[in-house]
Amino acid sequence: MTSMLKDTSKSSIALKYNTQITETLTLADAAKEHPKLQIINNICNNYYNSNNKCKIIIFCKFRDIINLVVSSLDAPCCKFIGQASKGLDKGMKQKTQIEAINKFKEGKYNCLVCSQVAEEGISVPDVDLIIMQTSAQSAISSIQRKGRTGRSSRGKVINIVTKDTSDMYIYYSTIRKEKNMKNTLDNINKQQTLK
Repeated sequence: MTSMLKDTSKSSIALKYNTQITETLTLADAAKEHPKLQIINNICNNYYNSNNKCKIIIFCKFRDIINLVVSSLDAPCCKFIGQASKGLDKGMKQKTQIEAINKFKEGKYNCLVCSQVAEEGISVPDVDLIIMQTSAQSAISSIQRKGRTGRSSRGKVINIVTKDTSDMYIYYSTIRKEKNMKNTLDNINKQQTLK
């Protein structure tokens, strides 16, 4: 932030007077964590304290956020990411992925903190709660994430949205797309019934 304050270019001067930019940079300089981390930890603790056998899946968009969430949770947890390496972050080998899922199924971990990789292809019965740290980017992804819970018993989905950010746009856009998808399917079913 200090380098931006010293820069006299037009763009730096414009950024200097943008309160959202300066607040963001101030928070970054102070290394304050995002309130979502504390909210997620509180939700997980409440579930874990009421049932230490609960199963929670937390979806995050970025691997660095996955690492932050894993390190901030009090409940036993593990991460589940794709096999591809991204930058300095090495992907998980298939064997490690299978081990993580099995330990989660067996109850050795209560929380599975994952990327969109876990949206499809994993079968874990009895997931009590889905937390979306970041909203799904599409209606299909949202439906797939929600489908990880409620398979053999009633489950719950919590979508954590930061007010006045792109989170809100993505969240409401996805809800609208899901409703449109449902209406389309309902119309197709009505047409099939009439035949």
